[in-house]
Amino acid sequence: MQANQATDSRRRWRSADLAIDVGTRQVFRDGEDLAVPGLSFDLLLALMENAPELVSADELMDRVWSGQVVSPETVSQRVKLLRQALGDDPRNPRYIALVRGHGWRWVAPVNGDDGGRERRTLVTSQRLGRIAVLATLVLGLMWFTFLGDQWFPPAHAPEPSIAVLPFDNRSDHPDDLWLTEGLHDEILLELSRIPGLRVISRTSVLPYRATALSVPDIARELDVGLVLEGAVQRVGDDLRLTLQLIDGVDDRHLWAERFDRPLASGNLLMIQREISQAVADKLQLALLPPARDHSPLNTEGGAAVYQSYLEGWQALELNTARGIEQAIESFERALAIDPDFALGWVGLAEARLMQWRYRFLHPDIAARLAGDSIERALALEPELPEAIAAHGEHLWLRGDWQAAETQFRRAIALKPNLARAHVRYGFMLLLNPADHRPAEAIELWRAAARIDPHSHVLRQHLAWTEFRAGRLDVAETMLRAILDDYPDYPVAWFVLGEVLGAAANQAGAAAAYRRALELNPNITPLANYGLVEALMDLEMDESAWSALEAARAVPGAPELALRLEFKLIVQSGLPDPDLQRARTILADMLEKPATISHYYEIDAFHQATLELLEGRPDVARQVMERVEPRLADEPGALPRDGFWRPLFCTQAHAMVATGDVESGRALARWFLNQLELSPDAARRHHVEPIVCNAVLGRHDQALAALQSAAEAGVPAGWRFLTVRPELDALRTDPRFSELIAAIRITAAQQRSRLSDA
Repeated sequence: MQANQATDSRRRWRSADLAIDVGTRQVFRDGEDLAVPGLSFDLLLALMENAPELVSADELMDRVWSGQVVSPETVSQRVKLLRQALGDDPRNPRYIALVRGHGWRWVAPVNGDDGGRERRTLVTSQRLGRIAVLATLVLGLMWFTFLGDQWFPPAHAPEPSIAVLPFDNRSDHPDDLWLTEGLHDEILLELSRIPGLRVISRTSVLPYRATALSVPDIARELDVGLVLEGAVQRVGDDLRLTLQLIDGVDDRHLWAERFDRPLASGNLLMIQREISQAVADKLQLALLPPARDHSPLNTEGGAAVYQSYLEGWQALELNTARGIEQAIESFERALAIDPDFALGWVGLAEARLMQWRYRFLHPDIAARLAGDSIERALALEPELPEAIAAHGEHLWLRGDWQAAETQFRRAIALKPNLARAHVRYGFMLLLNPADHRPAEAIELWRAAARIDPHSHVLRQHLAWTEFRAGRLDVAETMLRAILDDYPDYPVAWFVLGEVLGAAANQAGAAAAYRRALELNPNITPLANYGLVEALMDLEMDESAWSALEAARAVPGAPELALRLEFKLIVQSGLPDPDLQRARTILADMLEKPATISHYYEIDAFHQATLELLEGRPDVARQVMERVEPRLADEPGALPRDGFWRPLFCTQAHAMVATGDVESGRALARWFLNQLELSPDAARRHHVEPIVCNAVLGRHDQALAALQSAAEAGVPAGWRFLTVRPELDALRTDPRFSELIAAIRITAAQQRSRLSDA
């Protein structure tokens, strides 16, 4: 929404102590101009136009972000930014009130100087639309009412949805804790098999174990219509399980039942299925036939098996090297007792896959161990969704994208409530360089967020998506919110480093990378890479060399350290002995297989740069086209993903330098257009417009881009501009030197804020 269509340039509104000028897009309080930029202003208008009516996240996504794919979390963060701009306290709101699970509304009175009639017309039409929808819902409710008294629709949810709160353990028997948690988990799994029922995941209900919140408050936070509470108690040799199903809107009890059964494994299986069938009956939904026969509750060693299984997942969710090792120990302990426990093999496979993703183990070894565990799980239960999803990830990491997608789709079809499958499938679609589908990835993550709203891993993925879409302020806000809840989550610190580096805040990036590496030295070699590059951009070469030495000890990073050493040498000004050393390093890199896909492109970029510096543009072009043959084709055949971006402007320059002027300029124009159409927050997004405009001979535009980069702060990779051959003509302009000097001053200011301890 570019300003609301119902407004015009003459409209001025007042609300409480605020004055809003639609024409100039300004907000004033007592004559002071408040900073309410872009999307925040559009959001303000959307809320005020509908005041005092509620506006849902979906409505705001349609109106404020028209034509763009964003997540509900993006809307929440933008509301937070608007509140900050207005000085509104969410605990005692003057302007914007949250209605949990439903949306937001503008609570201050709104008066329009000349637009009141337009606003009333808009609200009236919206109300008419809502009346039509309400009529449809009422007719539908009447139809269900005639079916009988077993269906209890939640008053607000468009789909059946349920949260199963952690069960209360009411006895002191040593085995009762695992029994209570085991029954809770098994009932969650059973309910997840009901088609059409959204079930909140275990990780997102655990925070409510000892909460003082009311059931309606919990239902609003989790956006569900139903809440299931339970208590487990051992009575002699019998088990007593008391359950009650509650309408989350009005706290109305819909159903309650007490199960008294002899404490035997077969009875536990019967209880969990009775409960699932009872809930399914209340919702008039069909419970699928039993699909899982290897529950730890139904084995002789159930207590020890289930306790080890839960400990394994708790450790795995830490996302640290030590946590993964502890998880492997726990899963192996469970499988030593019951080798036929299929979910135990899945847990072990997930731990090995994580070792593979984070480079904690050699990829070949991790791939083999993960594959073995997945094979065992599928042999025991061929239709186990968790095992099928793990198989999908295994195929993805091996590079078989198409087969992986088939497995992810199959897992989600079998178990729509498997948040993990949605998350991994979405990440694959985001990263696939040959079939980059970010919109579908976000939709998958939206679905996962409704199943597991408190997942810090999922929230971090959504922040990464905002980063890749170029919405750096939103990504940073999301990541800092995650770190408020999980200050020792190293992956969030790493992604924050990536975001701050892209935002030209190299001091903040270096601090974030350092914190990630303190928490987990093996988190990913890219954290070492980012730290060294941030220190380079701050002209802290001595610290960069020290960080480089530390990177050499990281598994999977020796060849990465060579790349960093090459960059340090090249950026130092290219004295002849160092240049010779750079050539030797580059030769070593090209002889070694790259362990992360886009390292090949980085190597090609480096080699092409050396060839251009030595006056061999034809050889530079051959190097780049050998790595990416599509560079020799029409520009539209090229991928838009950030992995290939370092090559585009350099290839365009090489084409022009070898006489292929029109093709080179076409490539440069195409790439600049892609930056406008599909903003991508790869760390060089400030630098690339400078280089491509220089290739096109647009020196004024190139210098304007450099000025924009200088105003942003310390743009990532700026020092390389002083030596890149593509900018030889630009460097003769005095404005170039002045802008580089300005960046150096900013780097010194940022440097002073960064402790070099």
